[in-house]
Amino acid sequence: MKQVLFFSTQSDISPVVTSLEKDSGVIFVRSGHYDIMDPPVLSSKDLSNVGIATSETASTSISYLIMPSNSKIISREYISEDPMTFGRKQWSVYNGFNEDSVEMTLAGIWEGKVLLPGSVKTMHNTPFAQMVIRKFASLLKQAQFKKIQSWWLGPEALQMLRAGKRLSTTAVQSPPDYDLRPEHIPAELK
Repeated sequence: MKQVLFFSTQSDISPVVTSLEKDSGVIFVRSGHYDIMDPPVLSSKDLSNVGIATSETASTSISYLIMPSNSKIISREYISEDPMTFGRKQWSVYNGFNEDSVEMTLAGIWEGKVLLPGSVKTMHNTPFAQMVIRKFASLLKQAQFKKIQSWWLGPEALQMLRAGKRLSTTAVQSPPDYDLRPEHIPAELK
C-alpha cells in the first residue's frame, strides 16, 4: 500500500492525525522550500489549515512529511530560480530525500464551496513508511470513514456528498462531471 486518498473536514481528520501522532510517535515537517537548512519540527497541534485547502487543487495544498520522532530531516540545498527569491540559497524538504517519511496533504474546504481530497502517500517501501500508511488507513476506519470508489470519506464529508456539495480534486479546473457525486454512494451508505 503506497497511498490513501480521502475527503474530510477539519472535524473528520483532526482526531485521525492526533491519534497517528500519539500512537506512532511521529513528527511532522512541512514539505517545501526553506531559507534555513533545518526546518522546524511540528506536532499535530502545530499543523496549519487542517481541513482548509490552501490551493484550488488538492495536489498543490500544503503537505507535511510524517517521520519518526528521532529522524534527521534531510534537506537539499539549491539556488532559487523563482522570480521572488532568485539567486537566493534555499533548502528543499521532500519525501524523495527522506526514506523514512510519508507525505500527508490534508486539503479540505476550498473557499467554503468545494471539498478537496487529502492524501497520505510515499515513494518508499521502508517498514516505517508502510507502517504509517497502514496505521493511517486503520485510523480512518476507526473514525467511521466510509469507502466510496477509491476514496475514504469522513462522516461530515459523506454528509456533504449526500447534500449534493462538490467533492472534487480541483475547485476550478475540473468540471462537476468529474466530481464524486451522490449517485456514487453505495446503497448501504445512502
